[in-house]
Amino acid sequence: MKVLVWAKKYWQILVGAVIALISFVTYYLKSKNMKKVQEKANESHKKETEINDEARDSLVTGLEDIRKSSSKEISKKKKELSQKEKDLQKEKQKFVDDQKESNDLAEKIADAIGADFVKNKDE
Repeated sequence: MKVLVWAKKYWQILVGAVIALISFVTYYLKSKNMKKVQEKANESHKKETEINDEARDSLVTGLEDIRKSSSKEISKKKKELSQKEKDLQKEKQKFVDDQKESNDLAEKIADAIGADFVKNKDE
């Protein structure tokens, strides 16, 4: 009976204690849920970082492969071009040597370019 009399007299303290207890429990449960949410966010961020790292590594590897194959192709084309230039130089030199002894160079040039050769009247 004394407890009821005391509770009636100091009901504000009891209500405040109950509100404080409910607030504490609510805060505790929310913080527990927030911790789970934070852990999920951290886990998702870690997975995203791993995926980005894999993509970056894959991109670097792909670009390296492209660069290597391009370098090989460029080197091959340079060798082919160099050989063609040498062959052309030899062909030009042979043509020049052959034409030094030829009397009809102008006529052959005209035939090569598709022009009409006109002989000089003085000849």
